[in-house]
Amino acid sequence: MTKKQFVELFLLRFDKGFAQKKATEIQEQAMEALLVEIMQDVVVFNQKKLAFQSDEFDYLRNKTTREQIAFRSAYIFETLYFKDNSVLRLFKDNFVSFFAEITNESAKRHFGKILTDILKKELIHFTENEQELLAQTVASWAVAPHTRVVVQIWAFEILALLQEKGKIDAETIGYLLEILTQNSTPAIKCRLKRWNKRL
Repeated sequence: MTKKQFVELFLLRFDKGFAQKKATEIQEQAMEALLVEIMQDVVVFNQKKLAFQSDEFDYLRNKTTREQIAFRSAYIFETLYFKDNSVLRLFKDNFVSFFAEITNESAKRHFGKILTDILKKELIHFTENEQELLAQTVASWAVAPHTRVVVQIWAFEILALLQEKGKIDAETIGYLLEILTQNSTPAIKCRLKRWNKRL
């Protein structure tokens, strides 16, 4: 099965139980590695590092389609992850670099949730440099203009976990909280109270 044929399986319809159904299909056909490869292709394509002459990547050329692929594949991967977190092994040593380059807001939400669980359960032992890159990435998510509230929430959950583990200093967290307080939504204001107590 080509990558184009594979993505067509989850681009055609988005209905109730979408992620659960597609995750089950992917598991039954042992195509988890292909899903991860496609997510990584999207990131690389967005970085403009692919050889655009290759017909293999035609399915990524349309921006709207590419954004749909980024969101839906992240949604499916999250479902697979919470069924069996050993699916992380498919990233090999590339999880942090992949995470740092996610641009799709919906994909950020799904991977923010995944990273929060990884940190809570200590499923991956990140190096100091990797922890720093993760902190920088989610900090930029937290304060970027037009970031979705749910993405900001996962970003601060990750920062709080990194701070609790001594991987990020309280001063940095305080600075980010101050920025976020200036133009926060009611949902964020509620979370800010909790974060301030926790931190």
